[in-house]
Amino acid sequence: SMVACYPGNGTQYLRHVDNPNDDGRCITCIYYLNKNWEAKKYGGLLRIYPEGQDRVASIEPVFDRLSFFWSDKRNPHEVLP
Repeated sequence: SMVACYPGNGTQYLRHVDNPNDDGRCITCIYYLNKNWEAKKYGGLLRIYPEGQDRVASIEPVFDRLSFFWSDKRNPHEVLP
């Protein structure tokens, strides 16, 4: 497992997959603990680019939100500043 904390202030995570080498991780889980977070002001929007699809899933970092997605190449994703 992996735990990460991002402070905002322009922090971003470029487009990637969490498990590019089939290392056993199957599912990515993101739980937002940030009360009163303003995504337009502080950033943190999660964008998921499902493999083989023309659409993008945009997920705002809302308090108590829990997101799950496959960790492999099926779901490249990024976190915007």
